[in-house]
Order: sequence, then structure tokens, then C-alpha cells
Amino acid sequence: MKQSIKISAVNISSVLVMVFGLSTSALALSPASIVKLDKEHVTLGDIFPDVQKDAEFVLAPAPAAGQSLLLTATDLQRIARHFNLDWKPQSGQETVKIESSAIVMGSDDLKSAVKNEIEKFYAGQEFEIDMNDKATQIA
Repeated sequence: MKQSIKISAVNISSVLVMVFGLSTSALALSPASIVKLDKEHVTLGDIFPDVQKDAEFVLAPAPAAGQSLLLTATDLQRIARHFNLDWKPQSGQETVKIESSAIVMGSDDLKSAVKNEIEKFYAGQEFEIDMNDKATQIA
């Protein structure tokens, strides 16, 4: 006669601790190392991708195009503590780099891109592109 064994998540965690010496913090959330944003705000879920509760909570504005923001282990610990997340820095060197995925184009790059696209439709025809503001940038 076969016997069935019921295994719970608590039992699995206990076994992992006994066999591999893993603590429950080793099974906890981990922050992302690099976050590339294409939106206006940084959320808790951007920093800690596996978080469920409060994942959409806005922490800060996203960096401007071409800019980045670096969160240190101290910053991450404050965030984790505020949201009662099971995370503590292991080395104190943990960081999360948050970057904008937007590309900054100066007026010369923009003029070249526009010219290349126009040439596709008007091949062989002469035309000139004049941009009034040389400091123009697009993101």
C-alpha cells in the first residue's frame, strides 16, 4: 500500500535551510540591478520586480532622457523597510541604476534622420531641410 506525503511551502523552506544552509532571506525579494524606463515614474515594482503588494506605487519621477538615477544600498533598504519587504543588503554595495530608454537627438541627428526618410519617398529629387533652432533636441 502506497502512502502519500503532503509537503507544504514551510516544509520545503525548512528542508532548504537544513540541506543547503539557506535562510529565508536568501529566498526573499531581490532588487533589479538595471531598470530601463519608458514611462514617467519609477514604481516599487520597477525596483523590486517580484513584489506583489504596492508594485504600482510611484516612488519618484523617471530620469529625463539621457539621464540616470542610482539608488544605493541605503536607499534600497529604506524603500524595503517602508514597504515591509523582506530584503536587506548583503554587502552594502548593492545598487539599482534607473535609466530612461528615450534617445536624445540633437538637431543635426534629427535633420539627418528626416532627410533619410524623405529621400525614400522622393528619390532623385533635390530638396533642402532648414531647421530654425540649432539647439533643438527631441527625446
